[in-house]
Amino acid sequence: KELGRIISNSSIMWQLDGAMNISLMAGKYIGIHKDTDISVEQGGLEQLDEQLGRNGYGLFLSYEKDADKKVMERVGPRKFSDEESGHLVIAAIDQQGKIHEGGHLDIVDVHLVRRDEDNKPIGWSGAELPEKWFVPQIVNFEDQEIHLSHPAKVAYYKINTDRSYDMTDLKKLAGIGKLKTEDLEEIEQTIDRSKRARRKEAEDLLTKVAEKIEPEMLA
Repeated sequence: KELGRIISNSSIMWQLDGAMNISLMAGKYIGIHKDTDISVEQGGLEQLDEQLGRNGYGLFLSYEKDADKKVMERVGPRKFSDEESGHLVIAAIDQQGKIHEGGHLDIVDVHLVRRDEDNKPIGWSGAELPEKWFVPQIVNFEDQEIHLSHPAKVAYYKINTDRSYDMTDLKKLAGIGKLKTEDLEEIEQTIDRSKRARRKEAEDLLTKVAEKIEPEMLA
């Protein structure tokens, strides 16, 4: 409800990610959710940053500075968008801009929706993803508008992991009847595109390495 409160009363495109979707689709908790994840459009970060600031939240990069030291760095939209090694999060802040803990929504993991030159959403290695997966599925939860991900998008990302609880989530998603046969076909096609894109990326990298190999080099 807090997430909906701070973002829903705007034109910002956002969606819940992960298994929280399944609980809200089912209308009941399917199990403990360890975190809250959302997708936001990379091109809408300026607006998101302003919206968050008005509601007591900010954009942060979370990363390991030393072996025993974790840093939460407040950043602007550009650095948030360009960062490749850090963990992208939204965090609650106090009036001085410091991280504030103890509320209903302290930390939110953020996934950026990136698009190609034709404005099509892309995933791993630049593989095209279905546009309809990025149209929010709007539900009302206790009088608060919440934006869910398309069931096929949830399933696609769950399939692409090897964690046991993701397999459990997939079974529960299938069990509530939100996935259609056409969704499964689209997921399969998307996985095939991702495989081809990853293979092309690997081949390009190996070609660059091969060009630098000289006969006198050690094995």
